[in-house]
Amino acid sequence: MSLENSNEWRKILSQTLGKESDDFDDELPLLLMAVDQSVKPSILWDFSPASAKDLLTLLNALRSKSLIKTALTVVVIEDDLFIVNLDALTRMLVSYISSEYSWLIDISKKDARIAALSIHQLYKSYICTILQQLGIVTPSKGLDSSCTSDYQELLGSVSSASSNPQKNESTVLGNNNCQLLTINLPEVANLSSIFGCLLGYPQVYWWDSQSDGTTLSGMPLKMYKFTAHYQAHGDRTGNEPLAEDNSQEMFSFSVPEPLEAELRPSVVQWANVVNTRVEQAGNFTQAKCNCDPVLCLQVSL
Repeated sequence: MSLENSNEWRKILSQTLGKESDDFDDELPLLLMAVDQSVKPSILWDFSPASAKDLLTLLNALRSKSLIKTALTVVVIEDDLFIVNLDALTRMLVSYISSEYSWLIDISKKDARIAALSIHQLYKSYICTILQQLGIVTPSKGLDSSCTSDYQELLGSVSSASSNPQKNESTVLGNNNCQLLTINLPEVANLSSIFGCLLGYPQVYWWDSQSDGTTLSGMPLKMYKFTAHYQAHGDRTGNEPLAEDNSQEMFSFSVPEPLEAELRPSVVQWANVVNTRVEQAGNFTQAKCNCDPVLCLQVSL
């Protein structure tokens, strides 16, 4: 990316988000490009105070200058905001429904374990609800609360509908077709688990709302970090690009160390898919996934 474009990014970030954007005007453009190019399905907005309409204004401004190409979506869930690539997210959500692997980890008790089949089915039904509220699929397309639709049929529904999503009642269309959507979920749904799915993690923590909370504190974990290099291209004058050719963290998640060997095949499959996305992206290369042991000293989910 040339210096001209990096200045354009910083100008738009400053205009829409204020001077606080100086603290993240190197990282945020890379993450938004990763969402734009389907390397990531979404990002959770935790950079600075901003309203949903502020983010919609930001996305429209970036798209008007061709800094992003996809009509990204701002998704509101209670007090949290996500910036979403609708097509990438729907494919990720469908993969949870169809996965041959378990992807929820029960940390309600001292010994972490793979969540029961009934819990997986419950969260598949929540995912169905999300897909419906995103306007990607409707019950008439064969998606019911039990999520028993054939995977290929469901993918076909996603493929055809994602190119022309229906507006839910809370949709506010912005310029260049960027949109704002609100997702409502049952009160009993564990939002941390839902957020893990929206962020595209291959393994997601879950705990019973009636339990004392999570049991991660003091637990030995295996931390996975998936990185990719941004392909910076300086202009002909030799000025610095937006970022040098260095590593950008795309995903970071953990699994309990005693379960790591059992869960590894699902993580490897996921990493292969993300690696393909990186290869297909225009601005990223050299995908890498590392796994290191850590000890959870403080729970932050």
